[in-house]
Amino acid sequence: MRIKHCDFFSFKDFSKDSLLLFTICCVFFIINAVSPIRCDDLIYQYHWQEERVNNFGEPIDLNDTIDNIAEAFNSQINHYMVMNGRFIVHFIVQCFCGFLGKPFFNIVNTLVFYIFYIGCLRLIGFNIQEKKIFAISTLWLALPILHIFYYSISFSVNYLWASTSFIYLLIILKKAKVFIPKNESIFHLFALFLCCALLSSFHEGFSLPLCGVLFVYICKKRNHTSIRFIACATGVLIGSLFLTLAPGIIERGSSSLASPHSLLDLFYIKLDVIWYSKRFFIFFIYLLFQYSQDKDYVKTYLRKRSFEIGFILFDLCFVFAVPTYSQRMSFPYEMLSTLLLIELLTDSIMWNKVKKIACITMVLIMVIQLPFVIYYAQKVSKEYSCMMKEYQESPKGIAHFQTYSIPKPINPYVRRFDKDIERDYISFTQKKEMIIE
Repeated sequence: MRIKHCDFFSFKDFSKDSLLLFTICCVFFIINAVSPIRCDDLIYQYHWQEERVNNFGEPIDLNDTIDNIAEAFNSQINHYMVMNGRFIVHFIVQCFCGFLGKPFFNIVNTLVFYIFYIGCLRLIGFNIQEKKIFAISTLWLALPILHIFYYSISFSVNYLWASTSFIYLLIILKKAKVFIPKNESIFHLFALFLCCALLSSFHEGFSLPLCGVLFVYICKKRNHTSIRFIACATGVLIGSLFLTLAPGIIERGSSSLASPHSLLDLFYIKLDVIWYSKRFFIFFIYLLFQYSQDKDYVKTYLRKRSFEIGFILFDLCFVFAVPTYSQRMSFPYEMLSTLLLIELLTDSIMWNKVKKIACITMVLIMVIQLPFVIYYAQKVSKEYSCMMKEYQESPKGIAHFQTYSIPKPINPYVRRFDKDIERDYISFTQKKEMIIE
């Protein structure tokens, strides 16, 4: 019997989809490398304290930097009690902000970005050349606010690393749902439990909606659920509880929900939710269109993607229900909607007729766009460095903010200096008020 070698290692394939992914990863590394320590990273360099103080930037000790793993661990115990439950995420953040450093982070974050891409391709089952090329380029062009993957160490770990853990958690759960081994050892079940608990404890925006999906699935299939799946689902539940029952997140969540909003304010907040859910609505409309063409296909697809679609609906309902909103809250279901839309497009009857044109078009747009992403990332970094130099040299802490705009197609990839938030972080950590003119 002839053994078929893995396509990934053939030169022919490497010159296409793998080379394309390698190019994107190189660009991603460059924009990581030019991005300075900024925003939340400025305070995550320091040790978190036990007491809860209401002024901005507290409770941290500006005279106590994070110099080793033990200090990062101790700091995160305090952070868990007074800030939020993302212990693992912010432990990683504090290690890099403290003693591992930004240069090393740039390499590791690019590796995680690569793993994220591989996980996305695996989740939607793409192993055909044209589909992989289309997915790789379209993901880069269509993912919302992609700058959160590199903008700061804190943003990267909270969203890129959390997205990656979520993608692989879905892969594990879907495999556990259909694969029932004859003899399942206790050790293997415990390992699955720990793995799922770890992956689900990165970000509540991913784990809580997933808990809702698992609850509905287990209730529906309670007599046909394997012990392997139960172990995985229990791990997800434990990880989610570890996140959401943190004393810090309960305190902050209570104060946030208690914030008064007029009906008009709430109306505008809900309009924002709708506006920043464009990928979901495009996916939903296209699914309806497919249903009008082939009902059996869509019914089969819904059964196949019940976890993913259930997650999207749970997450959307949650985001729509809470009285506060930022675009980052929409990222989990928007990311998954983008992936499923790509899968639907490549499963359509028209795909075989247009696949070459579609791939060439998406790759061409991406190749034209990438130099502009690098250019504006460098420009924003230079602007930040000039502002910091001017601020540090000025006795009054004055810095000038340049007036220029980033083209809309580049906006999702590059984020400029935030005059309101970043000014406060800098003023606090530098112990000198920053005045922006």
